[in-house]
Amino acid sequence: MLPSNNNVVSVFNEKLDYKNSEKYLDGYKLEVNNNYLVPSLLDGVISYIGEKEDIGNVIVVEQTDGVTVTYGYLKNNNVKLYDHIEKGSLIGETKDNYLYLSFLKDKDYLDIK
Repeated sequence: MLPSNNNVVSVFNEKLDYKNSEKYLDGYKLEVNNNYLVPSLLDGVISYIGEKEDIGNVIVVEQTDGVTVTYGYLKNNNVKLYDHIEKGSLIGETKDNYLYLSFLKDKDYLDIK
């Protein structure tokens, strides 16, 4: 029998990897691998999990730098509302080979290019 260990550590710690990007709505549509496992861009708190028109299932993260990031085109998520997440931790999985991202700070959408 294995000893009990209450200090469980996540083994997923990735960086965002995409092939192409294009401006879409208030953010960007990124081409990723099918069923891509989406990492958190920075530390933050999950503030919304639900659906939005045109981008399907979404997760919204209030990052510690004051930027609100919306992750869209998701089919599965690995987080719950108000979870604290760390940079690189698993947020969810894309439903196909696209990921939507938007960045909002002080009521303005940010351009990442």
